[in-house]
Amino acid sequence: MATWRQISGVSELSRLIRDESALWEKPIKVSQQAISERLKTLPPVLVLNVVNSLMPIMQSRWESRKRPLPPEIAWVKKQYDNCLVVDGSTLDALVRKIGL
Repeated sequence: MATWRQISGVSELSRLIRDESALWEKPIKVSQQAISERLKTLPPVLVLNVVNSLMPIMQSRWESRKRPLPPEIAWVKKQYDNCLVVDGSTLDALVRKIGL
């Protein structure tokens, strides 16, 4: 039984709850939709506290990375003072799947 685990998404969390015990709970079948709906009820201050705790860690990891930047991001960093990078891979996969 694990008390901490990095979970990649709601589908992985659903599989984990279905297949493994967690703390005092036995495995149960829960839909991805039910988990998503439950996550929507979290108090905004809780989410804000988690984000505020994680952002400095993520920023320091980004700054200490040794891999070269993609050419597009390197170019932008030379041209502008600030650069915001967003991962659109989920959206790209969705567009490919439904054919927009």
